Amino acid sequence: MSARVRIVTEPRPVWADAPRYCPGAPWPTYRHVPGISPHPTRHPDGHSNLAPPHAGLLVRDTLLFGVDLYHQGYLWEAHEAWEHLWQQSGRDSLEGRLLQALIKTAAAVLKLHMGSVRGARRHSRDAYELLNSLLAETEALTRGIANGIDIASLASGIEHCFGPMWIDESASAPKSDTYPRINVRQA
Repeated sequence: MSARVRIVTEPRPVWADAPRYCPGAPWPTYRHVPGISPHPTRHPDGHSNLAPPHAGLLVRDTLLFGVDLYHQGYLWEAHEAWEHLWQQSGRDSLEGRLLQALIKTAAAVLKLHMGSVRGARRHSRDAYELLNSLLAETEALTRGIANGIDIASLASGIEHCFGPMWIDESASAPKSDTYPRINVRQA
């Protein structure tokens, strides 16, 4: 079976009625899909040509705005918001590994929209492994919550959505209503 699926030009929301954590931050004018829409920062018509959507937000707000972006299907934009934080956090720190898992989760879902089942499989497995390593380190201290993100439920959601693809390379791509949600909780 081919590792390519139908390309969707604009991702749909992962969780359309998700709680909004940064209600004052405006949505980008389109959901970027590499190779389909203008690059947000490099192209003159890009939605973030002058400044990324997370510019000016505090660190915690950038993390949460990334969650908002992800849930509304702004997968590339969520990845970019979190990558900005990841580069500042220390990649091997707990926060850095959490951010890397979030980045890989968004990348896995985006890869599905781009038609790359192989890329979705790889990114989702990496995200799942990162989250499980964080759980093993932090479960007793935080009950599976890191920076407000419920890493236990996210790992479970990734496994439920992408797990069949890890076991059987000929498995169908997951349906959008099974994409993992990111729950934000208090530790």
